[in-house]
Order: sequence, then C-alpha cells, then structure tokens
Amino acid sequence: MKSEVRPAVGAVIPSVDSLPKAKGTTRFIQDVNLPGMLHASMVYARTPHSRIKSVTLPKALSIKGVVAAATCDDVPGENRVGLVIDDQPLFVSSVARYEADCVALVGAESTAAASLGASCVEIALEELPPVLTVEEARKPDCPRIHKDGNLAVERKIIKGDVSDGETRSDFVVERTFTTPVQEHGYLEPIGALAVPGADGSIEIMAPAQCPFYIREAVARCLGLPLSKVRVIQLPIGGAFGGKEDVPSEICARLAVLAVKTGRPVKTVLSREEDLVYTSKRHPMRLDYRMGCTQDGNLTFAEIALYADVGAYATLSPIVLFRSTIHAPGPYEIPNVSVTTQGFYTNSAPKGAMRGFGTPQVVFACESVIDELAEMAGLGPIEFRLRNALKRGSTTATGQVLDESVGLVETLTRAKEFLGDDKQQFEPRPAGADTVRSTGIASMLYGVSLGAAGRVLDRGGARVEILKDGSVSVFVGCTDMGQGALTVLSQIAADSLGIATDAVRVNPVDTGVVPDSGPTVASRTTIVSGNAIIDACDKIKTRMVEVGASILGPKAAYDVSRGGIAGARSDSGLGFPEIVSECFARRVDLTATGWYVVPDCRLDEVTGQGKAYHVYSFATDVAEVEVDLKTGRVDVKSFLAIHDSGKIINPMTATSQVEGGIAQGIGLALYERFAVAEGRVCSRDFSTYLVPTSLDISDDLSVEFIDCHSTDGPFGAKGLGEPAIIPVAAAIANAVSNATGVRVEDLPIHRERIVKCS
Repeated sequence: MKSEVRPAVGAVIPSVDSLPKAKGTTRFIQDVNLPGMLHASMVYARTPHSRIKSVTLPKALSIKGVVAAATCDDVPGENRVGLVIDDQPLFVSSVARYEADCVALVGAESTAAASLGASCVEIALEELPPVLTVEEARKPDCPRIHKDGNLAVERKIIKGDVSDGETRSDFVVERTFTTPVQEHGYLEPIGALAVPGADGSIEIMAPAQCPFYIREAVARCLGLPLSKVRVIQLPIGGAFGGKEDVPSEICARLAVLAVKTGRPVKTVLSREEDLVYTSKRHPMRLDYRMGCTQDGNLTFAEIALYADVGAYATLSPIVLFRSTIHAPGPYEIPNVSVTTQGFYTNSAPKGAMRGFGTPQVVFACESVIDELAEMAGLGPIEFRLRNALKRGSTTATGQVLDESVGLVETLTRAKEFLGDDKQQFEPRPAGADTVRSTGIASMLYGVSLGAAGRVLDRGGARVEILKDGSVSVFVGCTDMGQGALTVLSQIAADSLGIATDAVRVNPVDTGVVPDSGPTVASRTTIVSGNAIIDACDKIKTRMVEVGASILGPKAAYDVSRGGIAGARSDSGLGFPEIVSECFARRVDLTATGWYVVPDCRLDEVTGQGKAYHVYSFATDVAEVEVDLKTGRVDVKSFLAIHDSGKIINPMTATSQVEGGIAQGIGLALYERFAVAEGRVCSRDFSTYLVPTSLDISDDLSVEFIDCHSTDGPFGAKGLGEPAIIPVAAAIANAVSNATGVRVEDLPIHRERIVKCS
C-alpha cells in the first residue's frame, strides 16, 4: 500500500472554482445561448395595488422580433407559485399587489425587442388603496390585501411566567427598535433558461439556490409529473438567500412560454428589475422588555416582533419562525414570552436573506443586554458570561443543550482579546471631534431547517469511483460562492483516503441526485457532507469484500492510506489497485448516500420543544470611530469569534466570515432602500448604497472555536449565515458606547448622532 495520505479536512485548500472565475472562463447564464432561443421580458403591473381589468397583447405582438407572449390564460397547469402559503399567482389575473407583480411575459428574437414588446402590452386597471406600512396593515379597517386579511404569519414562545419574572427583577429595560429592508446586492442578477423537450418534458438551467423548488414549481404550473422536469444548476454569481424563492417564479414563467412556442426561452433581469422585483430582508419593529436581578441574572424577556412580509408570504413563515426562536438571544432566561406577527403590505415580497430573520432580533436583544449590564454594574462580557447558554442549559423553547455549545468559549476569547472588560467600552477621544469605543454582540443560530422545516431536512449524494480512480460526486445542495464544492470534495477525499484533486463535485442536477431540500440555513456541509460519507461507506463495504477475497477475512479499509489493509502490516491493496480489481470483477462502485437531520418538534401553541438539532455560536467585537460633527461612523477594527464545530477548510471559512462582516457593515451603516407611495426609488447601486472595500476595516480578524458536533461530518456545524448575524449589533453597541446615545434604528442615522452629540 501507499504511505499515508495527508488529511484534507482541516487543511487550507484554495476554492476549486476560484481560478476559472478569476480568469473569466466560468460560463454564467448570460453566456449561455442556444439555437432558436428567445429572449423574454416580464410585464409588470407598475402600480402597488390595482384590479386588473384586461391585458391586451396585439400592439406588443406587432413589434418586429416579438414572437409570442404568455399570460395566465396560457398556463397549462395551476397558475400558482406560493411556497409555504398558497397566496401567489404565477401571472396576475385579477389583483396586482405590488408594482412588480408579473402580468405577462413577452418572448422575442432579441433582448431589445422583448423589452420594447413588454412596454407595449396594454393593461387596463383600477387602482386600489395601497397598504404601505405594518402600522396601516394592523388597523381593523385597513383594506385587505388578501381575502383572509393582512395577518400572514403568527408565532409564539411561552416559557414560565413573565409577570413573576418581572416582580423578581431589580432592573428592567424597555425599548423599541426598527430594522430596514435589505437588498441582497449579489453581483449577478437573477436569470434562467427553459428548454422544451420533444417528449413534452422541460429542462431548466438556472443560477439558483434551490433546484428542487424550481422543479416543483415548473411541474405544478405546466401540469407535468416531476419526472418530466429537470433542473441543472449553473454557476451562481452570488445569492445570499435572494436566489431561493424568486427563481421558481421566473423559471415557471419561462417554461410556460417555452412550451407555448416550442423554443428555448431565456431571461436575465436588469439591475433595476432585480432591485424592484425580487424579495428582500424583512423590515421589523421590535418591542423588547427584559429584566435582571441586582447581581446580573436575567429574569424575564417579553418580546413583540412586527414584520413586513410584502405582497406575498413566500418564505416568511419560516423566516419568522427563526426570528421568534432566536429573539431571546443565546441566554438562559427562566421566563420568556415572544409574539411574532408578519403582515402583508403592497410592497415587494420579503423572503430569505442571509441570517434569515436573525440579524434583526440579535441587534435588538444585544442592545438591551448591554443596557442591563450597565444597570447591574457589570461589564458587557461579564454579564453575558453570567447568563450564557452552556452545556446542560435550557433554551427559551425548553430545549436542553446536551452538546456542542461553544458560546462561553467565544466570550472568554473576546475577554482575553480586550483585556479590561469595562474600560474598553468607554468613549475614548480620537481627535478634535471624534471618539472611539468598542462594542460586542453574541448570538446563537439553529443549524439546518429545524422544527419548522423538518419534512425537508434531508439530502442525498451520488458518489461514483471511475475506472481511473477519480471520483465523481453529485449532491443536492448548491454552491453559491460559499465554498461548498471545495469543502465537500475535502469530505469525500478523507472518507476514501485519497487526494482532493482526484475528486470532482458536480453542479446540482435534479435528474441525477435525490431531492435534498433547499440550500439554506447553513445546512450544506452537514446534509451533503453526511450524505457523501454515507455513499462512500457503502462503496468501501463492497471494496472490502473484494479485498477480503485476496487478503483474507481480516481485510479492512484503511482511510489513512487509501486502500485495503490486510492482517499483516506489509499486506494490502492501494486505492488504484482495489479500484482496478473491482472493475475487473464488475463490482459497482457507485452509491447514493442519504442523510436525515435529527428530528425536531415544537408545540404549536407554546413554542416549547426542540427547535434545532444543534446550534452555532459567535461573539463579535467591533471598534468604531465616530465623527460627532458629521455623524460618520468608521469601523476601525473587527474581531469575529465563531463556534461552527470542526472547520473543514480554514481559508474558505475565513472568507465566509469576512464577507458576512462586510454585509453586516452595510446593514448597520449604509443600506437604505427608498420607497415612495409603494414605488421603489432605489433602482441601482448609486441610490442604494452598499459598502465598498474602502468602507471595510483593514483590521479584520477571524477566529474559530472547535466545539465538535456529534451529528456533523467530522464534527462540523453551519457557518455561512452566522457570519453576518451579530455584526450590526456589535457596531450599534460600539456606537452607543462612543456617543452615550442608544442606537435604536438601523441603519444608524448620522443626523441623530449629530443631534444628540
């Protein structure tokens, strides 16, 4: 046998897809063109709330190059694309509920002709009173956006007795916070391509997070069995949740027009369309009341969350489930009440966005925690350590944490880094009109889909060892830039004891791998990684059987050397040898692996039970400089300390966290999505500002606490979404410490800093 193979898990390995992206040779949807392909453009309602009386197409169809158009009358199956709540039409037929509600789709020989044709579709409508805010939507006499009313989602947690907790409190903080809409800001706008098959099937190519969502939506709208819909994932130029729900709608519309014309149909949204049409982060109002004793022990939390879900629910029931569970923070609190309500408004739907409803509540909770710490005379870290969840603690849902709880370790490391707990959080002069200070924030994050999405919390992988010893892997979770292709190749390599360059993880193809649910909730490493290990174990069992026939009954697979070891130390078959022998004996070296996430369930009334099977934890430390004259805030340094279990690849993991910090800085300081009378004003990146490289601190540090998870592959947990979650909260606390004025709204208003200074 060969000498030992260097382990891949834990090693720094460059992303396998980074070089072609850097060279510009990666083919994105914009680069894919097929013979006879039509270009499509959507026709929008252009009003926030209206009754559609008629849609007239002849003028559009007379435009040179326009071939066809599709409306609700052309949908062969169901004209519905609601994900969790069945409230959204594919094509609007009666009532438009936001300005970018899709009325029709125009297909033409060129993008210019399609766009011109779309602008010539005539829509007769009657404008209805728009509902523009949650405050309006909550009023009993408010116009109904949907027939059952404006309340779309409601969630609760009830633990202990909040009234009793308040009577035992020496200090109580009561505050209201607000958080904004946040746009995903990915580099590549949404696009897709639908190709009709001669047998009535349809093939979809799309840079999308959730190919299996797309398959279901297309099958439903075309009235086809799932077996006749195939979805192939194209390289994704960024997603952050924005390519989870929306691609299903767009792909289904393209499929309808492709079937109608018998030709491939493609669309790629312009940046303006993408900003106006696509789903966003939920803006929230967060009412917090929390208390503690004189010695700093938390006694109760009473929390009310009000979220704007937009025109359609899309993923709001799942997002707001996560907001509810995480609202009390990563602390042991004996008495908890959380009520969450999501209301329809006549605005773009609010769906998945990195952190999935958690950055909002962490900002509010961590702000209150800082205030309680000050009242109790404790430093921010000491107060958190006193109340932090640890092994054996009980969460707000009554779940006892029995393993992999690294919060205390992240806080301890933050304390080591800062030194004097209290002094670091005082304002420090930095110039004539500038001050500096530090803020921290901690969080927990339930990995994978949890109790609200448990029926989807499974995944498959197909592993095939080829004749030359190379390995082909298919998984059901996508790579959208988070490094999944690299991490999963490392897991496959160490499962077989071979080098990573012998492994290729392929893009998702629904025709090859079983339905593995959505690529969300930081579940890819756990779900796809465990499925790969399962498939590799099945193949290794067959290889051992062949090896035993040669080396004797005590033959066993030796992962450290990549092959079959015999009873004697000098006997064995290397990986190439055992592969050749298996092929010679016609032994199948292909297997499908499967992994089911441990079951989680909650009581629907009280919200008590097991919310998630495991949690990731983090503590962020931000140092800011505030110009009291202009209100400008600069993040001077940032330390992120994460417990995400075993880190498979430190390089890609660090990159994930650095990217999350950048997005968190945007949420905290820059990103304002302007809307006037239900119409989007922020239609490009000159009016919707995202941070540039000059706005991100040069002093970013990322550290990891290895708190092994029993259920994770090689002990790993999720990291992608936790990377952003505590960032804005840490910055807000730092600004509050610097100015002496509590930050209650994001993004942080420069005017308020100046006014209160």
